[in-house]
Amino acid sequence: MKLSRPALPILIGLTLLLAPSATALPGDPCEPDCGGGGANARPSVSVSVDSPTRPRGQTFTFQATAEDPDGDALNYAWDIDGDGYDDGSGVSKSVSYAAIGSKTVSVRVDDGDLAATASRTVQVVNREPSVTWSKTPSSPVSGENVTFTALGSDPDGDAMTYAWDLDNNGTYEAPGQIVSRTFATPGSHPISVRVTDALSMQAFSAPSNVVIGNRGPTASFTTFPASPLVGEVVSFDSTPSSDPDGTVASRAWDLDNDGEFDDGAGVSASRNYLFPGSYTVALRVTDDYGDPATTQKTFTVAPVPGTGGTETGTGTGTGTGTGPGGGTSADTTSPTWSFTAAAQRAVKTKRLAFSVRPNESCKLVVVAKLGRKGLGTLSKQLAGGQSVTQNLRLGKKALRALRSALAKKAAVKVTIAMTCIDAAGNKGTAKRTLRVRR
Repeated sequence: MKLSRPALPILIGLTLLLAPSATALPGDPCEPDCGGGGANARPSVSVSVDSPTRPRGQTFTFQATAEDPDGDALNYAWDIDGDGYDDGSGVSKSVSYAAIGSKTVSVRVDDGDLAATASRTVQVVNREPSVTWSKTPSSPVSGENVTFTALGSDPDGDAMTYAWDLDNNGTYEAPGQIVSRTFATPGSHPISVRVTDALSMQAFSAPSNVVIGNRGPTASFTTFPASPLVGEVVSFDSTPSSDPDGTVASRAWDLDNDGEFDDGAGVSASRNYLFPGSYTVALRVTDDYGDPATTQKTFTVAPVPGTGGTETGTGTGTGTGTGPGGGTSADTTSPTWSFTAAAQRAVKTKRLAFSVRPNESCKLVVVAKLGRKGLGTLSKQLAGGQSVTQNLRLGKKALRALRSALAKKAAVKVTIAMTCIDAAGNKGTAKRTLRVRR
């Protein structure tokens, strides 16, 4: 069947009658204008922060990121203290806190109809203080008052309190920023200070010691008798020597004034002086920390009353003895003696060597002099009737004197005086001159 053209307008008219209307119906939720598509959609929001943890007083910066499906303009409101969204607007918020602990910041966005919220929790922390210390004086010694000063710092600006452990017992029992104490003994002593801030956070100084110096000893000795006579034994006692922070560990005596402390190492020493005149004795003491101290005394040995001094024999040693009562007695002690070849080379051998033979047991005392300068002494108990070799050792000072004299001459004369004293106090004396060569 063949259709005719007039039927086409009829089909087009039917299509127009079936299409929906663009006019909103009363009561539509998106009235008055749906914009071509359904109900209003809720916006969404999230919040970020530049750091999850900050000290007190430092600023957190929070950033809100929001989206509205309908493209509506959004409003922002912030709550930084949990009492409502009344702490500012905008897409970001900066805030700092004076108190430590967890802090929650919230943001709310709305499109004028619907709203959304988001929160972020951060931690506000207390920072640890620090402390060092200083002392005065800079180089203290035992028994001296030492002042310690704490130097504290708190990054949060808190007030600080201090306590000290000054005796290394682990207890911080000395309060205050500035304290003082004395130390009885020298050496290294640990010191520590503790600082506490306003929130009870504590810190301690780095391990450190104060070095206390040693106080040296005091050398002192007594002489007995105070006014000795020729031939009388003079005793020296170092008991009065002391050390303020320890002990006197050793003693050394210089009894012949040669500058060498090699004439004894005991608490006491003694010497017999055969000639009248002025004599000097020195003492050196050393404490238990190795520090020395020296002292010296000069005293006068007087002649025995009524004798005019000790008589002197000649030749091989025959002479006149002087008894203890001041009178003259037969000489039973005068020795015979001679020098060995080594004596003339005293500078090289560092000694004066000689052989001696006393007639009977006696105390032998030998004194060597270069002019008026003493070179050394020797004191020894000898048995009678025996010939023995003796050595009078020369100290550094005596050797220097000999070398100085020999630098001007090929040989110098050394005077040797010898005395033998028997048990009854009788003395036999002799004097010889020795020619010492280079």
